[in-house]
Amino acid sequence: MTIRWRQLEIILATLCYVLIIAVTFKQRLGLSPEQIDSIYGNAYKDVQAPFNLWRNVVIPDTATVLWIYIGYLCLNIYSLPLLNRKRNPLAGVLSIVVLVLLLVAGIALCDYFKLEYFYFRPVASDPDPIIHSTNNSLRLLLPLLTGYAIWLCFREFIIQYLERPSVNRSYRILIANQAGFAVIAYAGLLFIFVTLRQFSYRFELGEGMWTAYFFFIPPGIILYFINTYWLFPFKGEKSFLSSPVITRLTGVVALIIIPFWFLHFLRSHDAMTFLLLSWFFHLWIITPLSWLVYTQRKDKILQLRGLEAALGRSDANLSFLRSQINPHFLFNTLNTLYGTALQEQAGRTAEGIQRLGDMMRFMLHENHQEKIPMTREIEYMKNYIALQQLRIAASPEISIEAIIPEPPGDWVITPMLLIPFVENAFKHGISLRERSWINLSLRFEAGQLYFDIHNSLHVRQQGDSGDSRAGMEDQQRGSKNQRAAMEGSQTDSKDRQTRVEEERSGIGLENVRQRLLLAYPGRHTLQIHHSATEYFVHLVIHF
Repeated sequence: MTIRWRQLEIILATLCYVLIIAVTFKQRLGLSPEQIDSIYGNAYKDVQAPFNLWRNVVIPDTATVLWIYIGYLCLNIYSLPLLNRKRNPLAGVLSIVVLVLLLVAGIALCDYFKLEYFYFRPVASDPDPIIHSTNNSLRLLLPLLTGYAIWLCFREFIIQYLERPSVNRSYRILIANQAGFAVIAYAGLLFIFVTLRQFSYRFELGEGMWTAYFFFIPPGIILYFINTYWLFPFKGEKSFLSSPVITRLTGVVALIIIPFWFLHFLRSHDAMTFLLLSWFFHLWIITPLSWLVYTQRKDKILQLRGLEAALGRSDANLSFLRSQINPHFLFNTLNTLYGTALQEQAGRTAEGIQRLGDMMRFMLHENHQEKIPMTREIEYMKNYIALQQLRIAASPEISIEAIIPEPPGDWVITPMLLIPFVENAFKHGISLRERSWINLSLRFEAGQLYFDIHNSLHVRQQGDSGDSRAGMEDQQRGSKNQRAAMEGSQTDSKDRQTRVEEERSGIGLENVRQRLLLAYPGRHTLQIHHSATEYFVHLVIHF
């Protein structure tokens, strides 16, 4: 769901273009011969140059408007999307420069035909027609481009702000899109009035109609949005006769209608009649109508927000489920391997298999729940760290420090919320060839969870398995044949592991951010910093 202001703006620009073209044709072709000569033709007659209304007036004027409209479409449809691309914004900048140059040249050419009588004047008495037309083009375009550039920056900033990830994102976008549609409908009504007035002298809007359009409808639209998205949600189950609701309602109506009343007073000095009518219209007509619309749409809006939250949780769970390859089969296989390791008196192997089995049991039976006890999340984290320590036990250059106390009380948490940070630390922070460290701490204070990870950072090439292979080579120097066999099997194993890690990389931290926004909106702080050699994660959750 995205804000549609860009598309709505193109619709509004198209309405304005059609209106300007219609007015231009009506004004130019509606002139009498005397008016044409007085405004345009005399300049040609003075130098005995041929004059044609279509060639020298109508077509250049309409072509100027058309050229500006085409440039506007190219800017919004082609240049701005290129500029927003992070990979190659230079292409967008170059396209904008080329577009501005084409606009200047096109409008100068139109102006050139309007000043065609310059050809017939002495060269020394007048400026060059090309230079004069170019100057006219720049005088027309510079204010337009400057004003639109300011509006463009404001529009994109507002869109980026409203579309920022949060639990209320879809709600904000819904309000913004409805406000945009209201502006288009309001401007479209004005477009119809002006067009009908230009082409039909019998169509005449009275003073009361214009007063209603400019001084009654705009505050009515503003009051509708304030009531729908602020006052009525605040009201809740309260009565309209309760003092907080009445105070806010009357205050909002007053704040909205007073500026329009003042503008109308400057125009006609009719103060009391307009004020009373406006007060009655907005308080007793707009407010009940907006309440009727609100009650009809309330359930639908709440349903949409609930579906979005449920969909986000389902996507997060689906991502984790996809990272598991047939967990039932793996769990049963681990039981068999555990029994075999005990029979062969392989204590470390049995311990690793048992911990891995506990992790599989957690993912199989508890990962799908919305909330689990904090002790289960901590147990899974400890099992994962213990398995990793078994893998790196023979590397003295690796330091792992984990302070993970038991929670004081019955704390619950969304499952698999902390472990992705631990996985990321071991994945990118451990190297069997270089000095590596991971410092992890978890603490509980005053209803808040503090989770910090500080680890070394090692940049690896895609498919790099050199650390594990180097470690195995150092441990297997006794026999070249055994080392060759181990290298082959290790390479195949690490290649498969690398592919699995690449498939899981899309789950990672971005998934955690989304799950935090859904599970703890406004009640968490996540800070991630890194340098070329270190990585820091600081997470605070308010329970």
